[in-house]
Amino acid sequence: MAAGRIDFRSWLLTLITWDGLLPACVVLVPIVVEMLLRNNRGAIEIVAVVLPMAGFFIRVYVGHRVISSNRCGILVRRCQFGVFFIGLFLLALMECVLVLSRLMPAGALFAAKDDQIVWAVLITLYLTFMIVAMFPGRTVPMPEH
Repeated sequence: MAAGRIDFRSWLLTLITWDGLLPACVVLVPIVVEMLLRNNRGAIEIVAVVLPMAGFFIRVYVGHRVISSNRCGILVRRCQFGVFFIGLFLLALMECVLVLSRLMPAGALFAAKDDQIVWAVLITLYLTFMIVAMFPGRTVPMPEH
């Protein structure tokens, strides 16, 4: 392991792209499919299954590369992989529900206060898992005095 500082900017950029852009695409694609193929419930159902699965495997591939290339010890990396996979399963489940929500009556998903609490807990858990999983280790050398 290299002695040095943590590159917070790189870590934050990884989290933003990992936890912002890709989930947004997974949630927005069904909306586009719905606009293009109106009244085609089957198309939305297929997208609800295929898209989160495709996103899952893309994340597994990229996440494996990111964790393998970080500057953490082997034990920390193994913990990161475990936390990473738990987070991925949570995200895949949330994405399936969000995509399928296009088929639910308007306002059905977040109507109850309990729903909002469950979603807040799930999102917080997922983000916490990804913060741990994407920790890059100490990558920036310490300046010499």
